[in-house]
Amino acid sequence: MGKKPKKDGAATSAPKTSAETISDDQLYSLTEQHRQKYELLLEGRHKANKALIDYGKIIKSDLGAHGLQDIKDLISLDTPEGEAAMKADMERQARVFLKAKKRLQRRAFRSSMTPRRDCRKRNGRRKPPPTTRPSPRPSKPAPSISSATRRKPPPPPTASHRIRY
Repeated sequence: MGKKPKKDGAATSAPKTSAETISDDQLYSLTEQHRQKYELLLEGRHKANKALIDYGKIIKSDLGAHGLQDIKDLISLDTPEGEAAMKADMERQARVFLKAKKRLQRRAFRSSMTPRRDCRKRNGRRKPPPTTRPSPRPSKPAPSISSATRRKPPPPPTASHRIRY
């Protein structure tokens, strides 16, 4: 009663057609049908991408720079894989922060120690300003060195100075 009679598979199945068994005209018309369908789907994908980008801009203006990432994180937390990935990322960030924390503390300590020169300026004790009077000029120009008094360069080394291996 509830069972349907089985149909004979060989009698009802038509032979499968492939690119090798159909004519060139049929192949061209089939290709054209698929091209039209593909163009429609591709256009829909472009429209969807543009709508998604525009909505991302709205989210950014409403929730700030990290609003879209917050939404993506909430979506990924709905799955166990996303939750595990988020937990691993948080652990990695915590490790990096703890390593950087020591370096940041050292840097802050170093910058709080001011050099003595800066302390003097801060306390109002400074060097006196440089004098404004011109420096005295020599009355006579310095004697020039003549070629006779110049030192001569040493002679080049001879063959006896060379190191032989």
